[in-house]
Amino acid sequence: MDGWNNIFNDKKYDTKTYNSAGEAAYLGGSGFAGGTFIDFMKYTGVYYPTKYSIKGSILGNDEENHAYYFSSKNITDMKNKSKNPVVKVKEAKAFSNISKEYNNGKVVAYKNGNISLNNNEITEFRNTVKSQIKNKGGVAASIKIHNDYYNKDTNALYLNNNSIKSDHGVTIVGWDDNYSKNNFKSGKQPSNNGAWIALNSWGDSWGNNGCFYISYDDALVEEYLFGVTNASSASEKPIVNVKYEKNSNSSEVKVTITSDDKINNIQILKDSKWQNASGWDTNYVTKESAKYGTTYTKKTVLTKTYKENTTEYIRVIDELGNYTNGYAKVTVSGIDETVP
Repeated sequence: MDGWNNIFNDKKYDTKTYNSAGEAAYLGGSGFAGGTFIDFMKYTGVYYPTKYSIKGSILGNDEENHAYYFSSKNITDMKNKSKNPVVKVKEAKAFSNISKEYNNGKVVAYKNGNISLNNNEITEFRNTVKSQIKNKGGVAASIKIHNDYYNKDTNALYLNNNSIKSDHGVTIVGWDDNYSKNNFKSGKQPSNNGAWIALNSWGDSWGNNGCFYISYDDALVEEYLFGVTNASSASEKPIVNVKYEKNSNSSEVKVTITSDDKINNIQILKDSKWQNASGWDTNYVTKESAKYGTTYTKKTVLTKTYKENTTEYIRVIDELGNYTNGYAKVTVSGIDETVP
């Protein structure tokens, strides 16, 4: 985990500025604080949604926050709230899996499954990844760093054998479309210029201050890419929107409340007290299709059909126990209540 001590663009993580590596990863600016994006996702729990890791990194030291296990002590501390989460990820994107085919070590085809991609589609795919990096932060990539394919003099990797399996995670933090193919290992150079710039988790002494280049033509680099698209402070209150849909004969109104976070409970203000609400159907939107990928989300959709005019005050509670800021006012009107 020593890589967590390096934030891209020379922003350093220290205990005076951040309470934990997870907090540094969220607040440290563009890119993540060393480590890998998969490490960060284990902190926040989108792809590893165990009961406790889904709550996010805690206000503890790096050892307590360690991604590869969640100790029984941490579980106890979470239960009694002596340790609290720092961040929560509400949405992340898994980009399309792009594989390559080679002939004599040179890439001859880019594919998404069995579908071949033309040059425009390849460019469009990479532009979606670049937009993620520029606007949202680093992207996780799964690769293999092997001496046979890595040029230590230029810190450049090009693996042209798609039978080799990935075994290491890094964070892509930038790109260079004009990076020369001649910078890669002699005798094993790619067909095209251009490379991703990646941040490794092996500290400043490796590569160029922890960073290196991966050829666009690399067999593994674009197979498994992930990025956070919506994260917030763990204490952020859930945001809800209310929508009304009246049926054609004015005998009932369907009310839909949506939240950008996972909702664990719905309450109604009744007799000056908040009580558990009834009659609401709950649908968790776990994934949605996206251009060149899939968006994984915790969006919650609540629906209820009213057959009488009424005004109710509703609040929701997310999985961390945060309440709606105030309440959602549900006003149902226009229903014909005339007795037949």
